[in-house]
Amino acid sequence: MMSHPILVVAGGTGGHLSPGTALAEHIKNAGGDVSFLSLEKNSSYPDLLRASYPVFYYNAPSLTFRRAVLFPFQLIIAFLKSVPVVRRQAAVVLMGGFPCLPAGLAALAMRRPLYLCEQNAVMGRANRLFARMAKRVFLTFPLSGRKHSPAWPVLGNPLRQSFLQRLAGKGGSKSEGKSAGTTARAAKKGGKKKVIASDTASAFPSGRGNKILVAGGSQGALQINRMIQGLCENQPAQFRKYRWVLQSGLRHEEEMRAIFTGHKNIKVIGFDPDIHRFYEAADLMICRSGAGVLTEAFSFALPMILIPYPYATDSHQKENALYAKMAGAARVIDTRETGEGPLKEALQTLDLKSMSRASGALAKPDAAARIYDSIQSDLG
Repeated sequence: MMSHPILVVAGGTGGHLSPGTALAEHIKNAGGDVSFLSLEKNSSYPDLLRASYPVFYYNAPSLTFRRAVLFPFQLIIAFLKSVPVVRRQAAVVLMGGFPCLPAGLAALAMRRPLYLCEQNAVMGRANRLFARMAKRVFLTFPLSGRKHSPAWPVLGNPLRQSFLQRLAGKGGSKSEGKSAGTTARAAKKGGKKKVIASDTASAFPSGRGNKILVAGGSQGALQINRMIQGLCENQPAQFRKYRWVLQSGLRHEEEMRAIFTGHKNIKVIGFDPDIHRFYEAADLMICRSGAGVLTEAFSFALPMILIPYPYATDSHQKENALYAKMAGAARVIDTRETGEGPLKEALQTLDLKSMSRASGALAKPDAAARIYDSIQSDLG
């Protein structure tokens, strides 16, 4: 099959950049012709710095009240800068968010087929703008709250090759068609996870009790930190039942370390670039419900207690969490409060075995391959 030049457009947060670079990486590794367009402010993003494909940058504006007057002029400038990049493409893939707006408009103006990847269970405003004009829309989760075309397949969120290799074990398999959920579930025996990589052995404190990873993201989540603190201070017997790793965020690390001084069943980290070694060893994860963390947790067949970020646009984190809950993979704590009560209740009602099976069943490790194959099939 002939390789057609494809442009992947993503900017803003890691939630858009990570699946975007994963898709571009897959296209490149499959022998395809791919380029990437992102924001100038993302030029230091590690995956773009070491990319093996051409990367272009522009300053796409965001629509905010303060910048409403400047928005049209900034949009036109970004549009014009994207035109020569888009002109060379056979197709353009938008990963969502307003950073994609100028390139998407350029693709429509030059009649380039437009493809959308939606990471969340609620479609973002930029993707809603382009949805009717797109050749195809690829979903990570079924959309909630709005009707959508049955022709929009739920293919999952693209994952990096290095992540997929880690799932397959040290040395990894290069086949993205292998089920990561199956890989993770096969690593379990008697309801307990087998340690896959040697560096997971000391990931959690030694002792007895299920291992819980609390992952508030690279910046941490103060709300979740306080819940764990409250459980420790007000429900000490419950707290001591488990072994914990708390990723507190770098700015909260010193405070959290001081709070848990003397408690041998918890390890506090600010941020660990190799967070997936904790995924491998954990029996349960407590976290937000962004598309990225859910995709990775499903891949490791991890049961979850999800605490959606309460201020997320269009409550998309809550809808993501409800998808995992309805499948039986998670419990959801939907609150803005920091009290430990809901967490204590959730911990007392878990069936980790069945939740792990449900989580692994939601894994879609071949998302990038299926998206690329669909685009190639259209282009002929």
